[in-house]
Amino acid sequence: MLQHAALLSNNSSAPHGILSLQMTYSANDARVILSSWSQAETRHAAVSLYWDMGFAIAYGLFLSALTRCCLRSRSRFAKLASLVPILAAIADLAENLVHLDLILLDAEHDGRESAVGALVLAGFIFASTKWSLLASWCVLFLSSLVGTIFRRVGRKPD
Repeated sequence: MLQHAALLSNNSSAPHGILSLQMTYSANDARVILSSWSQAETRHAAVSLYWDMGFAIAYGLFLSALTRCCLRSRSRFAKLASLVPILAAIADLAENLVHLDLILLDAEHDGRESAVGALVLAGFIFASTKWSLLASWCVLFLSSLVGTIFRRVGRKPD
């Protein structure tokens, strides 16, 4: 569903659909992307953002639980590492809210240029934060998992 909605918004101004909007930091580029979408494509983009909010909550909780389950859940490191996906999900939710507001603001065409610039920049910052946190979590989780496996293999049998 998400991929289908995102693909509907693909064009030369937004080659990656809604991802093009989410990763732009320029108000001018955002205006070009938004103006290149038809009313139906804009509606599909908004729907995909709503779906992504549910997905953000799901992956945040799942990855956090996976971290606590696979790593020694009582360790301080596991507790801290399990917070990273939650923080990424919060950044994702904030990003989606900002982009929904941007889409609605553009649909109103009320000329609040400073608001458009602030929303585009905020959306880019939230999106970058989300991806940075998820990449950090992958490194933390995989390195900790490998360390846990080596510790278990290295133990001498009783």
